[in-house]
Amino acid sequence: MIFRVPYQPLNLRLTITPELLERITSAVDPKDRQNLRTPLIGFTMALACTPLGTGSVSYIRTTCVGEEQGKGSIQIMNGSASKCYETKRIYGLQGRSKNNMSEKEPENPFFRDSKLCLYARGDGASAGCTMITSILSRAMKKPVRMNLAMTGGITIIGTILPIGGVREKTIAAKRSQVKMIIFPEANHGEFEELEENVKEGLDARFVSDYNQIFEIAFGYDH
Repeated sequence: MIFRVPYQPLNLRLTITPELLERITSAVDPKDRQNLRTPLIGFTMALACTPLGTGSVSYIRTTCVGEEQGKGSIQIMNGSASKCYETKRIYGLQGRSKNNMSEKEPENPFFRDSKLCLYARGDGASAGCTMITSILSRAMKKPVRMNLAMTGGITIIGTILPIGGVREKTIAAKRSQVKMIIFPEANHGEFEELEENVKEGLDARFVSDYNQIFEIAFGYDH
């Protein structure tokens, strides 16, 4: 026998206060904001767009899980580490990172001997420059500049590719109390068209080659 219960709609009301709105839309959990002012080796802040069409800030992290002479490798995990990135992207990121390291520190054996694991949320192409910066931070044992977030795709020769969601990513950076952002030069005009109150308080840098990102991220004196 099946008993049917008459459907009765619930009359619920939700009041959106400024405090609740801030908690809902904040790009970074308040307890994590202290990390913006704490130098951490291997951590880089990435600007991204969510499936809902809003901007977000997340951390990309590289850790060294082991060392064996001549057995260097890299594994790139997505989100909860339940999905590996495709082999093509791994080789591309590893190759670009090695190229930068050979230019800056040619005697550093890090990539030859280290087994790395990089954790990233999402698999958008615009996270390429952020991933490489995280890897290089770990390789050089040097934190990335504080209060810096970035976005941009990258080719194997270091060219920075344009991204989407300039407005959304800019707003996310402001909500997360980021001070400096890096965008591709190709998106410079789109950024300049944003309202002044959206851009206010942000030091925006525009780059076309990864060497420019390297100098911004690591050429600092905290």
